[in-house]
Amino acid sequence: MLLIPRPLFRIPLLIFSIFLFFKFCYGIENTNKIESILLRSYKRGFELFLKTSRPVQIFSYSTSDPPTIKIEFKDSLAYQQKEQIVLEKNSSIDKIKLLKKPQEKAEEGVLVTHLVLELKRPLEYEIFKRDNTIALRLNEKSPPHKKKREIEPKKLKYKDSPERIIERDFIEFIKKARIRWQKEEETIKRLMAQIEREKYLEEKRLRKQERFR
Repeated sequence: MLLIPRPLFRIPLLIFSIFLFFKFCYGIENTNKIESILLRSYKRGFELFLKTSRPVQIFSYSTSDPPTIKIEFKDSLAYQQKEQIVLEKNSSIDKIKLLKKPQEKAEEGVLVTHLVLELKRPLEYEIFKRDNTIALRLNEKSPPHKKKREIEPKKLKYKDSPERIIERDFIEFIKKARIRWQKEEETIKRLMAQIEREKYLEEKRLRKQERFR
């Protein structure tokens, strides 16, 4: 019987384990996955958060009539659950679709994913991007007679560039969203604990019944 020294046996096993790890984490095609899509309503409109497994580059975004917002990503995005996401009732958004198509003008092999939002009525929108989170803020349009309140430069705490102000607002925006997500996770954990408790009590009751038979 041929005996293989242990150190020589461990090296191929280690290489195979690393290969399996990367295959499990990233997949063979290294597809960028949408980890979560969160839609929340507030007083003036809606906030849509899209979290991906790695940062994604936005090509462009545009609107058309009937009111549709189309965001173009330079990546092949995959959503594990449904292509059409179920939205909350009374939402201003009719549908959210993920459409994939090859980009002819881009370099060979690059895919472009379109995130299409079909709206019930025209809304003003802002797009923020930080790391692997994309936030879309949809606001009701201001009435024509009502002027938007402009912030005077002297009211700002310190002089700053418009880009820096937008970034600061976005950080606050994400902080508030994280608080909401944490509350949602706590609620889910509490419900799961309650279900486990009820399951345990039911099993205990059944065992007690069998004992007395």
